[in-house]
Amino acid sequence: MANPIKTEGVLLLSGLRYLLPGLLGLVVLLVYACSRPRQGFRFRLLPLGAYIGAVLTCPDLTPLFLVLMVLEGCFFWEVPGRSRRLWPIVIVGLAMYFISGQWAMEGAWQPARVFVPLYLVLYPIGLLPDTVAFFESWPVLGWGCGMMLIALALLLMRGARTPLFTFGLLGAVSFRLLQGGRGVDPVTLAGGGILVIPLALLSLAVAGGFQALLERPRWRASVVRLSTLFCVVAMACQGWTNVHWLQGGHAVRRFRQAAMEKAAQHPGQLLAVAPDLQYSGTVPVMYSQSVYYDTPFSTALPVTGLMPLSLAMPATIDVLHYSPEKMTVSVRGYTSAEQEKPRLFSRAWWQRRNRPPEPVRLDLEAGARPFPAVRIPYE
Repeated sequence: MANPIKTEGVLLLSGLRYLLPGLLGLVVLLVYACSRPRQGFRFRLLPLGAYIGAVLTCPDLTPLFLVLMVLEGCFFWEVPGRSRRLWPIVIVGLAMYFISGQWAMEGAWQPARVFVPLYLVLYPIGLLPDTVAFFESWPVLGWGCGMMLIALALLLMRGARTPLFTFGLLGAVSFRLLQGGRGVDPVTLAGGGILVIPLALLSLAVAGGFQALLERPRWRASVVRLSTLFCVVAMACQGWTNVHWLQGGHAVRRFRQAAMEKAAQHPGQLLAVAPDLQYSGTVPVMYSQSVYYDTPFSTALPVTGLMPLSLAMPATIDVLHYSPEKMTVSVRGYTSAEQEKPRLFSRAWWQRRNRPPEPVRLDLEAGARPFPAVRIPYE
C-alpha cells in the first residue's frame, strides 16, 4: 500500500536495510501460515528454521514471534499441534530478544516512542515542531488520544469480527511492542523504514475491514467507493512526498555542482558546508555527506559541516555573516520549537498559530578552532 512513511526505505540507496527485513519477515509469516495446517516432521521444523534464519540475517525481526502468536490465535486456535509449532519459536525469540539487548535500549519501553510511529502510518506527512512540543507539554492529551484510539480499535474488532482485521491490527502493535528502541522522528520521518512490516500488517487490517463491510448487504455498494477513496488519498500522499524528494534531489545536485566549482577554485583547501542542511521537510538531503564520499554520483571533497539544520518546508536560509571566527544565519522554517512561546491557549498563542513563523537568528562561534576560510554557497 502506498504510504510516505516507507519512502526512506524505498528511495534511499541504503534502504535495503529496511526492505530486506520486511521481505524476510513476510516470508516467515507465509511459511508459518502454509505449514501450520499440515502434518509431518518437516512442516514442524520449517517455520522454526525460517524464523531462526530470518533473525540471524536481520536481528530486527526478533519481535516477529509475537506476530506469530497473534497469527496462531486468530487463524489456528482450534487446529491441534500448537505446542509443537509455536512454542519453540517463542522460546527462541525470547532468548534472542534478551541476548541481543534490545530490551535495554534507550526508550525501548516508553509508550510514546513505541506507539506514536503507528500513528504516523495514519498521518504520514509528519508533524509540525510546535505540534510535537505541544504534546510534550501536555502529555495527558497524548494519553487521551491513545486511549480513544484503543477504544476505537476494540470497537472495530468487535464489529468486524474478521480474523484478518484483528490479526493485522494486533500484529502491527505487537511487532512495535518490542521494536521500541528504534523510533521514528515525527517531524522529518527519519527512521520510517522500520515500519515496513507494521505497515504491511495494517494493510491486511484494512483489507479485513473492507471484507467485513462486504458481508453486510447495505454496505456492499459503498465498499468500492470507500476503497477507491482510500487508495486515492494514499496515492496522493505518496505523490506529494515523491515530488518533495524530487525537489530535494535537484537541490543536492545543485549543491554538488557548487561544491565542485568551489573545490576547483581552491584546490586542497578545506571547505565549509555552513549551515549543513540535513532534512528539507521529510527529505534527507545531507549536504556535507553528499560530497564527503566517493560515489557513482560525486567525488569526495575536503569538506566539514557546520551548524547542522533540518527545515520544515517552505523554508529559507540567509547567511548574514560568515568568517573563520563566527557565522550568523537567519532561518525560516527551523524545525526546533521556539524557546519563548506564549501561554498555551492564550490569545497570543492563537494569534501566533495563524501567523507565518518569524525567521530565527542562529549564531555559532568558532572558539579555539577557526572555521574554514572558504564556504560553499548554495541556495
